[in-house]
Amino acid sequence: YYSALPQDKKTLIIPSIEEKEFSLPDKASSFSRVKNYLCRERGLDELLVNKLHEDGRIYQDIRANCVFTMQDSLQNTVGAFIRSTYSNFRGDVAGSKKTHGFFYESCPGAKKLVITESFIDALSYITLKLHNHEPIDFNVLGSDSASTINETFRINYLTRPEIHKNIDTVILAPDNDHAGTKAIESFKEFIKPFHHIDNVQFDIPNTKDWNQDLQAEKEVGISL
Repeated sequence: YYSALPQDKKTLIIPSIEEKEFSLPDKASSFSRVKNYLCRERGLDELLVNKLHEDGRIYQDIRANCVFTMQDSLQNTVGAFIRSTYSNFRGDVAGSKKTHGFFYESCPGAKKLVITESFIDALSYITLKLHNHEPIDFNVLGSDSASTINETFRINYLTRPEIHKNIDTVILAPDNDHAGTKAIESFKEFIKPFHHIDNVQFDIPNTKDWNQDLQAEKEVGISL
């Protein structure tokens, strides 16, 4: 299903360089601040947030930051992304293998994969579909940034049966900005050797990103 890929791209090779040891930030006993931030301030679906928290994919650290955990195909935690609930601070935890991204199987057996530029955008995309009573017939893959989309897709495609055995449609949904436009043009060429992918679509938010779309939609709903 990826026979046209160069040989060095067919196998996931971990670079033989000295890497910082990864460890998760200490978990707080409470989840209330992060839940309030994600659900009230960012507008994410509460049931979705609760499920991710129960599964250990999202938690609150002792500084009240929101921690998103990155997992490999064997569900080993290989990295984490931190988002402050009080400021604009955000970043990867040292030693994280950030190109694993944030995969969430929102629809087991789905043939569609939606790829976004960030973890919160991936969850915002699901929430928007829920709000508009549209089917959740896709899984999501949040990348660390626009520049890591291609490699994040490649790693997950090679290692996750949920993707390389099921997915035939990829929907790239980057930000509505210059970086997002570049990501689309790059992905159009990058995806060509993946012959198992029959259909590539592009979905662009109306505002800058999917979370801004979600918040704008909620504001309209409140005003009505």
